[in-house]
Amino acid sequence: MSENLQKIDHSALRVNQAMIILLSILAFIINQAWLALLVGLVMGIGSLLKIPGFGWIYRRLLKPRGW
Repeated sequence: MSENLQKIDHSALRVNQAMIILLSILAFIINQAWLALLVGLVMGIGSLLKIPGFGWIYRRLLKPRGW
C-alpha cells in the first residue's frame, strides 16, 4: 500500500491555499471578475494535473530564496 503513496510538499499546498484566498479577496475588493476567473482556471488546471495550481510560486520564487 505504501508504494502507491506520493510525497506531498505541504509548503506548496499552503502557498497555493494562501494565493487562492488572497487573489479571491482581491478580486472581490477591486471588483474584477477576470481575476476570480483566473483563480478558477488555475485551480481547475491544478486539479486536472493533480498538483497545486499556484505551487509554481512556491517552487520558483519562494523556495529558492529560502522562504
